[in-house]
Amino acid sequence: MGDEMGDVYVMKFDNEPAIAHKVRVRISHAAGSCEALKLAEVAVMGECLDDGEHCKTWQNCKHQNIARCMPATQSSTFEGGIAARAVDGHTSLEHTKREEQPWWSVDLLGSHPVTEVVIHNREDCCFERLNEIEVSLLDDAGNTVSTIKHDPATEGVIEGAWTAVFAENGTVTASKVRVTANHPGSGEPLNLAEVQVMSPCTDSSCLTWADCDNGNIAQCKPAEQSSTLESDVAANAVNGHESLAHTDCENNPWWQVDLLGPRPVQGVVIHNREDCCWERLNGVLVELMDDNNSTIGSIKHDPATMGEIKTMWVATFNNVTATKVRLSVEHEAGSCGFLNLAEVEVRSKCIEGDACLTGFGCDHGNVAKCKPARQSSTLPAMDGMTLYQGVAGDAVDGTESLAHTDCEQKPWWEVDLIYRRIVSEVVIHNREDCCFDRLNGVIVDLLDKEHNVIARVKHDPAKDGEIRTMWLAHFPPLSVAWFVRVMTEHPAGTCGFLNLAEVEVISTCEEGDACMDPAIECIQGNVAQCKPARQISTVEGAVARYAVDGEQRHSRTDCEERPWWEVDLQGEYHVSEVVVFSRQDCCFEELNNVIVELVNSTGDTVSMVQHDPITDGAINASWTAKFDGFGDVANKVRVSLLEDVGECSFLNLADVQVMSTCLNTDACYYGYTCGDGNVAQCKSASQSSTREGMVATKALDGEESLSMTDCEVTPWWTVDLESDYPVKEVAVYNRRDCCFGQLNGTLIELLDSSGGVVATAQHDPETMGEIRDVWLAHFDPVNSAPARSVRVSVRHEGGQCGYLELAEVQVLSACLETDACNTGYSCEQSWIDAE
Repeated sequence: MGDEMGDVYVMKFDNEPAIAHKVRVRISHAAGSCEALKLAEVAVMGECLDDGEHCKTWQNCKHQNIARCMPATQSSTFEGGIAARAVDGHTSLEHTKREEQPWWSVDLLGSHPVTEVVIHNREDCCFERLNEIEVSLLDDAGNTVSTIKHDPATEGVIEGAWTAVFAENGTVTASKVRVTANHPGSGEPLNLAEVQVMSPCTDSSCLTWADCDNGNIAQCKPAEQSSTLESDVAANAVNGHESLAHTDCENNPWWQVDLLGPRPVQGVVIHNREDCCWERLNGVLVELMDDNNSTIGSIKHDPATMGEIKTMWVATFNNVTATKVRLSVEHEAGSCGFLNLAEVEVRSKCIEGDACLTGFGCDHGNVAKCKPARQSSTLPAMDGMTLYQGVAGDAVDGTESLAHTDCEQKPWWEVDLIYRRIVSEVVIHNREDCCFDRLNGVIVDLLDKEHNVIARVKHDPAKDGEIRTMWLAHFPPLSVAWFVRVMTEHPAGTCGFLNLAEVEVISTCEEGDACMDPAIECIQGNVAQCKPARQISTVEGAVARYAVDGEQRHSRTDCEERPWWEVDLQGEYHVSEVVVFSRQDCCFEELNNVIVELVNSTGDTVSMVQHDPITDGAINASWTAKFDGFGDVANKVRVSLLEDVGECSFLNLADVQVMSTCLNTDACYYGYTCGDGNVAQCKSASQSSTREGMVATKALDGEESLSMTDCEVTPWWTVDLESDYPVKEVAVYNRRDCCFGQLNGTLIELLDSSGGVVATAQHDPETMGEIRDVWLAHFDPVNSAPARSVRVSVRHEGGQCGYLELAEVQVLSACLETDACNTGYSCEQSWIDAE
């Protein structure tokens, strides 16, 4: 007979236990008709009659896996193989980096009786990595209460699953389970497909299985705190590791994470440090805040009723929608305390972009941004459109510009990742004004160094729907690529356009990637402007730098058999073209047959283009030498003429422009002229007070060091420009690790030689937003009096104090001959320490 149990139907065999090896479920339908059989779960309840391996694993059906969806951590993470993958109910893989003793741990969120732990190995390779693993049960205090070690000599290699049996009656209790591998002297990763922690089931919950669709939505989100002790920044509490966020000693220290949008919060999990000082979290207040920073829900820890937070504490909310989460601890008047946080988890349903869904660490990002790109064709320029309309680089510039091919049967687009990368997914952003269907059936290929396809994902409009905004192409773990190609295919005899608003290639951000610095923008321009130049000889004072200064004057050599001119780009650039401008007063024919060479760091020519007056015509104004901006990498550009033996000629150059992606060290990135620059660099500076050796001049040294005052009501910082300058802009750079709000309301004053204020600009956080990276204050150098010094200050209301922290201050004006922006010298350490 059967009993109804909601969505569960139970068939009981009451009279005599039925002995069986298999169970079949079927439905009979009338002749000529059919229906599908759908089963969410089938549970067969009974007792084992032998001592086979199956019975050791599943002693009876009154056990359940209590580890599923529980918080998990590990010693390190390799390419998205996060710890949670071992308890998500799937065969996805957690994966540490190579270590001598990698470990993985799951928190059972309470003390539970544990009968056994089932370890599921990966199924594709590397089974031996789990040889001699240790499974340990830990109590609330983190002490080991029981350990079982795998013995490959007697148990063999774990090719499927291995069970560590602790107690058949469930008398061993644990709060955490840790799995450790030992590879002394070598170092190997720890791979776990799934870990099941079996415990006696006390109710019908063993018949239900919830998906792990909720997770920590705070991971990798922007965080800040009221102050920072040493280098224990706010972001340490949301990076998924055991690093520590640590404020200074304050009366009411606080820490806050921005969820980047309204999210329904189920709970906030606070992990305490485990080495000492647990009492510092006593009475911690958890607040949920809306867009206006108003508190909409709060829970306070009560040590009297809840006890001290030895490891972690959960503040449970009922899906209260919040934009930010703030933690604070208030101390008695006149006293102070530190706020220490090992990790803060905000539990909610994971959505696209959350680290808990993508599996990315906080070091992941778009490694395609600003990289060299090319495409099968480019939509021809039309009236009113610029020359570069729709070029391939528009899809990796971080803006809403559009890469646009011509109409082709098989249009394609490709980006060069520069070297081998492990790619987890590729994000395709469609244009949003029209023509969404053009990306239907789009193909994304990962290519090796020889352009062979090593992985492919194709969009299926029937299953995936039309790409209205964006589509994610997911690749298997550890997929590698040197290049990523996007293409569409059309029926023979037809054509179509390929439009790409942006293409993101997700991998681990490394040095040189734009994703390492969110402030980097991809700007195509003349990367030779203001760079060092030289030539074989000089006549009439027409020096080499005249060809890269943006002014209407020309460089000129003496009459040479092979005159040459060269610019040092001061770095590697993918060059798309070099534009050579001739002088306009005479001598146009002197540039006939001019040669343009791209030269690498060792001085070798990597590519060369020569002007042909027969096909190209005389250079009356300018001539463009086109290169493969995708593959031609240059450190220098050389322009030369080759004359017959015994003859000579002059080399006159009005301007030479080298087109590539402008870096944040290039004049074309900022739009500076060669006469403009940071006239404050290396000048004398002072501030109202100095904290822990962070002197005022650290904001002028061109490095990532920090100047910092003590806590004051109106802290200030001043630079002496040592001469009068017509100031165009003042750029104030904030620290990037935390505490962005400390520069809110910054006031910049230009002062004359007598200390009088000649111009001011004030930051307004309401209209300008928080200064996450840099704020530019614009001034009128024509109608304002020149400035001798610049002052930066912040006034705090209500008698409260605050720190003034400056990563860098740049004052833009015309460089004088002795300025660092003209000479190119850096600030010596002895000068910095002299203050």
